[in-house]
Amino acid sequence: MSKDEREIESAVLEALAAKIGTDRLTMWFTGDTQLAWTGEKLVVSTGDEFTASRIRRNFVLDLRDIITTIAGPQAKVEIELLGESPLGEKGVDALPLSQAQPLPLTASPASFSTRSTAPSMRSTSSSAAHGSHALRVASPSLARSDASRTSAQETIEKILKSAGTSRAATKPTTHKPSSDSSTSSTPAAANISAESHSGANNSPDSNPAASSAAETIPAEKLRWTRRPFARLDSFVEGDGNRIALSAAKSVLPRLGKMSPLVFSGPPGCGKTHLLEGIWSHARHHSSLKRVVYLTAEQFTTHFVEALRGSGLPSFRKKYRDVELLLIDDIQFFAGKQSTLTELLYTIETLLREGRQLVLAADRPLSQLRMLGADVVNRLGGGLVCTIDPADFGTRRGILERLAIERSVVVPSDVLDWLAASLEGDARLLSGAMNRLAATAEMSQKALTLESAEAALSDLLGASRRAVRMNDIVGAVCNMFGLEPDSLQSSSKSPAISHPRMLAMWLARKYTRAALSEIGRNFGRRSHTTVLSAQSKVTRWLAEGKRVSLSHGDCTVEDALRRLESQLRAS
Repeated sequence: MSKDEREIESAVLEALAAKIGTDRLTMWFTGDTQLAWTGEKLVVSTGDEFTASRIRRNFVLDLRDIITTIAGPQAKVEIELLGESPLGEKGVDALPLSQAQPLPLTASPASFSTRSTAPSMRSTSSSAAHGSHALRVASPSLARSDASRTSAQETIEKILKSAGTSRAATKPTTHKPSSDSSTSSTPAAANISAESHSGANNSPDSNPAASSAAETIPAEKLRWTRRPFARLDSFVEGDGNRIALSAAKSVLPRLGKMSPLVFSGPPGCGKTHLLEGIWSHARHHSSLKRVVYLTAEQFTTHFVEALRGSGLPSFRKKYRDVELLLIDDIQFFAGKQSTLTELLYTIETLLREGRQLVLAADRPLSQLRMLGADVVNRLGGGLVCTIDPADFGTRRGILERLAIERSVVVPSDVLDWLAASLEGDARLLSGAMNRLAATAEMSQKALTLESAEAALSDLLGASRRAVRMNDIVGAVCNMFGLEPDSLQSSSKSPAISHPRMLAMWLARKYTRAALSEIGRNFGRRSHTTVLSAQSKVTRWLAEGKRVSLSHGDCTVEDALRRLESQLRAS
């Protein structure tokens, strides 16, 4: 591969990352996908028809714009499908090129061409005809020179590093900028980035103001990139997530030994952070080649697309031929029977082959029965880690880290007040810290408790959703497996009376209802009954009493903690 070809391929990758984001770049242009400049056209080769179809549908116009800007209007984009070998494990190396049959692919627009070859044709005749090795992003299946592999790896690492430090480039000028912030290594990529933001009708000739602005704004400031995936080393450890964090760190060294690994907990407790951290560590610090992270909604969408035309074989190859599969928000699968059946067989295949599954849900397995007994039982056969809402110490640690990341000095009394005022969801903590950083930058004054309270008064008020009596009744009946009207009955059996007392205790804590109003909501009981229930539950907490649930038993403290988590999430 010549120096010019490497520079063009690097420029295409950097410009494509600027257009579509690093997450989509690594999802669709790594693994079995190759990209090569042959001197007259950009060739995108992939190993399955599903990926080829997605690239043709979603990215070919971006690729055409990029390559014509870099190499001239005569440049073309070609999509190549590397076919399955008719000779099984031997491959097609022993098959004469004249006998290799191309695989059919649907017609494509005139602006680009699509063809299909056998693997040996791609690795031999293509490089011989065009004098170019394919730019291999992350796949071991085709041979390539060490220089070419090093060039591709350096390009990808540079793109990921740039995405990881993009926030530093936008910090206030009063702070020292990040030493990692830099402009693009290739002028062509910088030109593409600027053009993608300016639009076709805003050329310097037709708009002098736009030309002046383009000259004063650095190219890297104009780039839009998706946020980088979270890392495990940035996860704030606390009492409620310590087991989950330990399990996340031990997944890769013992791949397949604790599969499936399931994280459950209310929104904002750190489940997605752990999944992204495992993905990041697997991609950048391990030898794993086939790692897929997606949400349940994305899995469902891709499955429906496969049913409608792209084909189930390619879909199944994409998600079953992996070493590590991570799926977030699996509660989304509820009620989607066909998708659940496909998920069940995907789980079966990966477990049978010793692959690793990592899943996350916003509720415990006992409340995921709508996924079906088969799916829930297989999930329960691995390691299930419950993550509790962040306690005060964890919230304060999260706030300290956020303050460091945003280069804002926050006094200890402000951190203590904010950690005590905002419960649970870490996203609320992030939003509050963003507000404080903006306030400090605008006022150019040191933050104080008074200024923080004034800046966050509306945010704190909006985050405190009023808990209604119906919310409490619904959460208690859901946990104990009771009918909604059972708490209003006259039954005095422990199966009814204990949940009713817990509901009264929660009503006293979370609502402003009078004792008599609470009593009326639970079967027209007197205010003394409500006071007695509150006293009994407080004593149970001190004694460590256990209560029976629909799926077992637990301590009163644990039951109340789960109920409070549901009330916050509702």
